[in-house]
Amino acid sequence: MECPRGECISRPTSIVYPARVLAIKFQLRNLSEQYQGDCNQQVNNIIRPQLDSLVDQLLSLTPYHTEEEYLPLVVGGWQQIWSDGPTGPPLDVGGANVCTVSSQIYQVVYQGGYYWNLSKNIINGRVTTGYLRGEYRLQGKDDPLSIRFTQLTGTTLFPFPGTPLERLTDQAEDGLFDAGNMDGYVVGSTGTLANIYVDDDFRVVHGTAPQYPGQTFLYILDRTQVISH
Repeated sequence: MECPRGECISRPTSIVYPARVLAIKFQLRNLSEQYQGDCNQQVNNIIRPQLDSLVDQLLSLTPYHTEEEYLPLVVGGWQQIWSDGPTGPPLDVGGANVCTVSSQIYQVVYQGGYYWNLSKNIINGRVTTGYLRGEYRLQGKDDPLSIRFTQLTGTTLFPFPGTPLERLTDQAEDGLFDAGNMDGYVVGSTGTLANIYVDDDFRVVHGTAPQYPGQTFLYILDRTQVISH
């Protein structure tokens, strides 16, 4: 069995839920893709109450799990299909025209307490790839994960569709990408992530950040191992 970076974990057996759960997941995916938006922070936030209602229904039909119980399922690659959370360019570019492409935001979670966010960014018409490293820590039994961003780097261009995500994030972890000193942008920022629903191919997350007091952000993700279209 191949283990990413030598970190093997035992995955639980596939979770099987009632047909109603599958129907709610279908609705969440459909709304997410329909209102995803083109660039960072251009999503239609009017849709958030509808998504919240569907998430509440989903949670009412499924058993509660702690972060520690969910972790074996969280580990691996994901593609974000909707979020109203803060995103941004890979560095402080002042008044430049910057777009983080909403349909090309990924996350790879590692068992060893860290993860990489990977995104396609367009800065003044130039395509780049941003890699943002975060660390997560289990807190109390019923508490969300505490997170802290630790590194920010990038490359020119963007990987071809079908490129394995973990190959890219392993290279980032090994320091093979060097886009200069971008650590002043978000490195050191903290927050929380709560995996409120996870199964084999679908994930719903709530996030908070100290610079946005009183706000809870919603992230909806699909399982993937590769760069999509």
